[in-house]
Amino acid sequence: MERKKNIDILRVIGLLCIILAHVVPDDGIIFQIRNFDVVLMIIISSYLFIIKYNGKSKVDLQYLIKRVKRLLLPTWIFLLIFFGILAGFIHYEIKTIISTFVLHEGIGYVWIIRIYLIVAILLPLIVPLLKNNKRSTFYILVLYFIYEILASMNFFNINILFEDVVAYVFPIMLIVVVTYWIMNNNNRNVVVFSMLNLVICMLCFLIIYKVTGQVENTNYMKYPFRIYYLSYGFFASGILIVFFRNNRITNFMHNKLIEFISKSSLWIYLWHIFFLVITNYFNFNWMIRYIIILIFSILVTYMQNKIIDILEKSKINKNLLNIFRG
Repeated sequence: MERKKNIDILRVIGLLCIILAHVVPDDGIIFQIRNFDVVLMIIISSYLFIIKYNGKSKVDLQYLIKRVKRLLLPTWIFLLIFFGILAGFIHYEIKTIISTFVLHEGIGYVWIIRIYLIVAILLPLIVPLLKNNKRSTFYILVLYFIYEILASMNFFNINILFEDVVAYVFPIMLIVVVTYWIMNNNNRNVVVFSMLNLVICMLCFLIIYKVTGQVENTNYMKYPFRIYYLSYGFFASGILIVFFRNNRITNFMHNKLIEFISKSSLWIYLWHIFFLVITNYFNFNWMIRYIIILIFSILVTYMQNKIIDILEKSKINKNLLNIFRG
């Protein structure tokens, strides 16, 4: 499949924003502005799946196995390296290590891998429905409405399975529906949709302020994703998607560094966790810390890819080596 420059740029923006969130900027406005990142990344994954499997009536099991391996194996290998290196410096309890490997809580930061896994499982189920059954969109919207009611009643807090998996199924289904709709609509309609979501977000903000008496950013309804969080994500993502549909802008901004970061986004994300933990022990300004984490994460990933390039010339299994890419 031919690389799409706008997708490369959008993925890099999403990745940089997620890493920025983990650095925790002092300015709450900056933290809020970037709080569309996960929604955007799910939209990108959905978009690429829809494009790749366009016209296919069904997706075989091989896709799912391949996708799960591509997410889990690099994550587990990184965690082995992470805990192995830091074992002599930081004491992690066994339950923290296990919790991290099963993508629950643990050291944090790996929850998004769990989200990607849920997306990978849902896409082959939802996309054929959207293509073959016009009513499926309506049914998913109804399910999401029911989900919002149940979430407001803390229904999904009954156990870890519901809290970590089931609670995210319905909002992710909605994001896939929105992605499919955006792909089949022009810029004007997408902008109108984005503005509508901004209005919804502002209404949610006012209602939450009225109820709690406090100013809450959209993270207030991020775990799991609810309408306050999603509406802002749809607003910002829609505007960015329209902006980077412009070929002149895309061609101007796209370069080899953008392409590399996009291709290597998973490992850059994983390595940022290591440098995030390390820099936590230094009294850096958040902006300096952010730059350090980005530079070292990208640099280590680049060196890792160069080593893989060398090893590929030997008789080492290429499928095994590919685990360390992307």
